Amino acid sequence: MDIDSDNLTGIVVVFIIFGIPSICITLVILFAMMRGKHRSNRHNDEDDTRIIQQMNRTLNDLEDRIETLETILIDREKVKGREQL
Repeated sequence: MDIDSDNLTGIVVVFIIFGIPSICITLVILFAMMRGKHRSNRHNDEDDTRIIQQMNRTLNDLEDRIETLETILIDREKVKGREQL
């Protein structure tokens, strides 16, 4: 099977018309996907940081409330102890 110049020219033209644009489009799509994935990871990290900070604030508030309740209970026990004497 011999490849003459007409067939070779046809193959090159088909590759130029279909192959090169297909490769370029594929590379652009892959680049966009990788870039988008990086951005979404950054966004997720920011969300995670915000959520952890909010949880920390909430836990600090709960700690303050528990300390206040402990103080109230201790004061009540002291008052009851004085009344029993």
